[in-house]
Order: sequence, then structure tokens, then C-alpha cells
Amino acid sequence: MVLAVDARHIQATPDPTGLVYVNGAPITGVSRDTHYSTPFGHAEQTLLRITASDAWMVSPILTVNNHFSFMNRDLDILRNGDGGGVSANGSLSGRQLRRQHDALNDYTYELEPVWTFHTGGIGHTLLTGLSVEHQDLHANRATADLPAIVNVFDPVILETPSTPPGVQA
Repeated sequence: MVLAVDARHIQATPDPTGLVYVNGAPITGVSRDTHYSTPFGHAEQTLLRITASDAWMVSPILTVNNHFSFMNRDLDILRNGDGGGVSANGSLSGRQLRRQHDALNDYTYELEPVWTFHTGGIGHTLLTGLSVEHQDLHANRATADLPAIVNVFDPVILETPSTPPGVQA
């Protein structure tokens, strides 16, 4: 039997705005360290995957392979959605704060009887099997409108770490 475990915890700071364009070109005259997204945005994901595989030789012509996999994923993101764009006066409007929390449990079982036999002088391998999967996903997503950034050349982000109305934990 082979048993494998994969455990990860990933953290990131999402900044989906990236480069801001004015009149079809990236703006100039701002520091490359300038950010246009919520300063307390975050993205965290915890992943645990356990797999087990076994091969059982029942007879010289029959081997049964068993595979089981379980995955648990917990995802929590607080980030800005794409803005509506920069207006002629240099303001960035249409900003939104998006909260997403997903919890997923995924189960997979595979049973594979493998038959090897001969008819005359010709060898054959017949793979048969069954696969069963079950997913249990709970997703919670919410969006709240944010104030515009008045000047993309000197951005002032007005959000504070308190959760704005309409976005629930």
C-alpha cells in the first residue's frame, strides 16, 4: 500500500488592479510601489490531500487496484474587484470589495480489476472499473461598493480594516 499526504498553507496579497491605464497607455509619473487596492486585502488557502493506493493480486490473471483520495480545501479571500476604469479627470471609479470563503471536501474512490489472459497466442489486458466521487462545497461570497480613488496619480485609499457594510465574515 502507498500512502501520500500533501499539506499546504498559501498566503498572498491580491492586487488585481495592476497597471492603471489612462487614454490607452499605462500611467507614468507614479512609483512602481503605488497600490490601488484595499490595504488589508488578503488571500489564504489551506489544502490537505490524502491518497492511498493498493494493488491486490487475486490470481495470475486478476489484479485489483484500489485508489482512495480525500481533499480538504479552505479558501478565504478579501480583495478588490476590477474597477470601472479611469475617467478623463483621472479618477478610478467602480471599485468593489469582494469577500469569498469556500470550504470543500472531496472524496474519490476507484476500483480497477485488471484481467490479463491469452486467446491462442495473443495476449490481452482488460481493464474494468468503477469510480465514485463526492464533493461537499460550501461557498459564501459577498460584494460591497467602495469609494472612487479621486486621483490615480496620487491615490488615497479610504478603506479602513473594519469590514464595510454588506461584506460579512
